[in-house]
Amino acid sequence: MHGEKLMTHINGQKNRRKFPRFKAVNDLFVLHEDFGKIIEIGIGGAAFTYVEKDRPRNGGSAHGTLFSREDDYLVELPFRTVYDTILRQSSFHKLHIRKRVVVFEQLSDRQLEKLEKFILDNIPIPGANRPSGSS
Repeated sequence: MHGEKLMTHINGQKNRRKFPRFKAVNDLFVLHEDFGKIIEIGIGGAAFTYVEKDRPRNGGSAHGTLFSREDDYLVELPFRTVYDTILRQSSFHKLHIRKRVVVFEQLSDRQLEKLEKFILDNIPIPGANRPSGSS
């Protein structure tokens, strides 16, 4: 099964992720076109919620910054949006809560190493070996 994408069913849909994602229980954020809160993250990508503002969209930046409350951050990670939908639509104003799912693409070895450390430092993963110097 080496190199094959993991195939599972989640809510009746196929999950073709190559790497697992983990639920963000600590406050993790993303700065992309908008400011959002990460709800799950893994080496392969992330999902986050954000408030869509009433303004023209520029087609989506191909980079984003991830950060935590503890001032742990990753700048300009390259990614591609694979899914973006309205979670909650307000009839009173033009602000909508949306969910965006992205996959990380073309990460350098250094970016991959920093992403792995960011995840291990901020996500409780049972049985994971923490890098030395991590909490």
